[in-house]
Amino acid sequence: MAWTSSALHLKPRDRFLQWPARQVCERRHMIAQNIRFLVLPATRRWPNLASRVLKLVCERLAGDWQAQFGHPVLLVETFVDPNRFRGTCYKAAGWETPGQTPGFERCGQDFYLDTQHPKELWVRPLGAKAPPSLCPSQGLTVGISTPDSMPLVANQSQGGLRMERCYGRADAKGGP
Repeated sequence: MAWTSSALHLKPRDRFLQWPARQVCERRHMIAQNIRFLVLPATRRWPNLASRVLKLVCERLAGDWQAQFGHPVLLVETFVDPNRFRGTCYKAAGWETPGQTPGFERCGQDFYLDTQHPKELWVRPLGAKAPPSLCPSQGLTVGISTPDSMPLVANQSQGGLRMERCYGRADAKGGP
């Protein structure tokens, strides 16, 4: 199992959280992404192993993230390929699916390509304090300061998406 920082732009996630463009930039660091989860086949059957592992890892992830990076994580996200998997273990572990991604794939450091292959997005708030802290009307109630370096945002150019600095202003399309 492997975790990393969250995806830069996910319309289904941002709609689920009801974040305006400025809050996406300010709060993205409070989201972690599960990028690898593999349960190898065994000779012995262990019922509900995958969902139990997910539940246990999610219970301690916020504390471990706080110890490693100096701020807690309030929400976790992952992607499931609906052509290959159903996300049953995520559903059993209490995750929700706010929708599908548009199907972009990162290509290089600054570009995204349209693969025409959307993935299911699954999310799960961590702990009792997470939902109120993630609410758009609430301030950052967990004592987190916004990083000095502004995060990057995607803008379409030259057949792909080019990453640019986010300064918290909305463009004509409603993005940051």
